[in-house]
Amino acid sequence: MAGVLLAGLAEELVVWLGDQLGDIHVQPAWSGDQALGLLSQSDWSLVILDQDLSAPRADQVLRQARLSPGLDKVPVLYCVENGWTTALLQQLVDELGVRQLLFHPLDREELAREAKAILGLKTPPPPPPRRRGRTSECSYRPAWRDSGIVTEAPS
Repeated sequence: MAGVLLAGLAEELVVWLGDQLGDIHVQPAWSGDQALGLLSQSDWSLVILDQDLSAPRADQVLRQARLSPGLDKVPVLYCVENGWTTALLQQLVDELGVRQLLFHPLDREELAREAKAILGLKTPPPPPPRRRGRTSECSYRPAWRDSGIVTEAPS
């Protein structure tokens, strides 16, 4: 059974992401030990790890998973707090094969978009930036136009 393993994410986010992914099987893991057990039992199309995973930590789970045949190439989204050094982030990517880093606070839409892209699901484009002000023609009419001031020379 190919699916998505979500380790260390809040329950409400797991439920929401499951709804976003439709027919894709989503399996939560609430601890590092549970994640390791689930990783060894099934084929996974994607693993999403949150740094807050405990016993063992998310990076330790990923290190152990990468040693197992079949798990060494599974795409991983890794969720981290801001403030990690560039060297630690680079280590996650270079040594542990993290496909994408997402930073807390997590943007649900970005998480769903990245997961869908990795899974090859159709993803809507990101929303365009919001424009400020009016988008139609300007209806501004200067006050001096109605003041009786003549702006054109008589012909």
